[in-house]
Amino acid sequence: MGTPPLHRFVRHAGAIVTLISLTSCCYAPSLRFGFLSDDFALVRFANAPLHLVPLFTTAGGDGFYRPVGSLSLAATASWAGCDAPLWHAAALGQHCANVVLLYLVALRFELSLSGALLAAALFAVHGSRPEAAVWIAGRFDLLCGFFTLAALWLALDARPLPSMFAAILVAAAILTKEAAYPLPLVLVLLALSNRCSRLLAASACAIAALLFAHRLWLFHGIGGYASFHVGLATGKAVSLRLWSALYFPINWSDAPDTLLRTLFVVYVAAILYLVYRLRRSCVTPAAIVLLLVIPALPLLAIGPDLRNSRVLYLPSIGFCLLLGQAIAGLPGRSRMFVAVAVLAFHCAVLRHNLAIWESVAERMRLTQLAAAECPSPIIAEPGWLRGVPFLANVQAADLNPAAKLPQRARGGIEQAGRLLALGDSSQNEPRRRLSRQVFQAVNGQVNALV
Repeated sequence: MGTPPLHRFVRHAGAIVTLISLTSCCYAPSLRFGFLSDDFALVRFANAPLHLVPLFTTAGGDGFYRPVGSLSLAATASWAGCDAPLWHAAALGQHCANVVLLYLVALRFELSLSGALLAAALFAVHGSRPEAAVWIAGRFDLLCGFFTLAALWLALDARPLPSMFAAILVAAAILTKEAAYPLPLVLVLLALSNRCSRLLAASACAIAALLFAHRLWLFHGIGGYASFHVGLATGKAVSLRLWSALYFPINWSDAPDTLLRTLFVVYVAAILYLVYRLRRSCVTPAAIVLLLVIPALPLLAIGPDLRNSRVLYLPSIGFCLLLGQAIAGLPGRSRMFVAVAVLAFHCAVLRHNLAIWESVAERMRLTQLAAAECPSPIIAEPGWLRGVPFLANVQAADLNPAAKLPQRARGGIEQAGRLLALGDSSQNEPRRRLSRQVFQAVNGQVNALV
């Protein structure tokens, strides 16, 4: 006798509430962060007057065409303005929605409730998340992930009407970020395994081809990372760095604490046992990982500091389904051990990585205060700090603090400000050397305040 509908509803509702609570608790510290790097430019753009038609008919000056993502930024700006906590709250809400969608997709992949819950929880707390879920520039990845997951959820529905809406969502995903171009290939893979309609897969491929042709016309070429070449380094990135970043997403800029080191050992043992018991039925999720990573190949050489790890957001959909399906197939006690080991490790990694982001966010706040003492500041290096976007693409006008420095620090900061002002008269390499000296001076003052 099957489970009564009311009981199923209560169980799924409880699982969804659990996932939202877990995600919100893990990312709550990010609500205190300020803007970093590209955030300033994106928020300025989002608060500017919106011209709808040029958004869809003009190529982006940065080589990218993301009109739906830009509309999303403008919509957020309409209520968040330039308030960083509100922008981070919007990102957190978007990530929570994606976590719930992954849970629903996993259920339609015929995972058990516990397997779907594990896959979604892993997607929520995976250590590579901060760059997508905390950085405002990761909005394109979050929204693209939302449309991708929604399209997969509808595509896995046997009824014809949801399939029609799935095709529309494929177009929305591609117009949000070019990372979604392989999504029709994922639908073809699902159609070949009789999981979705072949008509939908064909329609999605046609839509992607039309949008790609429109992109070629706009850019007079492919745009984006047009100088990228496939070679030995690409093979190394796909075979080694992709999987190492998915399984062990640790930012090694800071040494792991004792808890993380202990969980690392337990996690490795759990993964080795899981590999030993891995089933062939996990081939489809692994193929999804490889398909969705194709547009990210130019950025896939992810180093020890996890820089550019936002490109793992879409591929990690397949990774989480892979682990959820594999762990769900284990026998009783071993399933519980591996599930707890995997989630505990990734929660600890996320805590470790978010601590680095919090430190850099505080450094940015203090750097803004330091630069405010200078009448004409120069933006010095580094663009990235410990794997976190810092001063890259920041303009002098962005360094506008909301509070004043304490009196005890004012003297040293004013001295750093005078150094910054002197840099205006320097040119080329001498100016760059002075910029580095200035950053060190400001950095020294910031260190004194931390």
